[in-house]
Amino acid sequence: MAVNNIDYEEMSQKLKEMLNLDKSPVAVKLFKTEDEAKENLSKVEPKTHCQHVFDTAMDEECGYATLEEQTCPRGAYALGLTEQEMKDAYKLDEKMGAIAYAPLEKAKFVPDTILIYGIPLQTLTIAQKYMVKCNTRFKADFSGKQSLCADAVSIPYKTGESNITFGCRGSRGFTDIKPEEMIISLTLKDAQAIVND
Repeated sequence: MAVNNIDYEEMSQKLKEMLNLDKSPVAVKLFKTEDEAKENLSKVEPKTHCQHVFDTAMDEECGYATLEEQTCPRGAYALGLTEQEMKDAYKLDEKMGAIAYAPLEKAKFVPDTILIYGIPLQTLTIAQKYMVKCNTRFKADFSGKQSLCADAVSIPYKTGESNITFGCRGSRGFTDIKPEEMIISLTLKDAQAIVND
């Protein structure tokens, strides 16, 4: 699927081959309004954000969620979908209306982040290619809480920088993520740099 002259199917295939992935990279995009999201996408069933991401990686989901389809209050808060104050929780500064999910090869939108489930050796490969292609060291910024929402989506969205996170107890409890897996969150710019020869 090509969007804005970017072939996401080819990018996904290159990432899968480079890293020997058993799940699809997941394209994620934050929309300011639901109307923007529903132009090309259908609404998904209610579940936690981390479940949405994992199910998408397993090629079982493609669509968008509003606050109503996010069953984890802390996740919704981190993604800017609700302004309800929560103690000790990360919050995106901007108000969002929807978040879209798609296996990268099926994305009909320009992703803000591309999430990859990987073991340390796969993460090492990403970090090494990142250092060569982007001419800087890969930096990780995580708290051990709100991993799939704050660490993997909101922080890269806010900073414009890729990130790595380990998967919090919530994301591990709600999904079948393997104990040895972590989550690599690439910006589109960095993903393009990594897969291009």
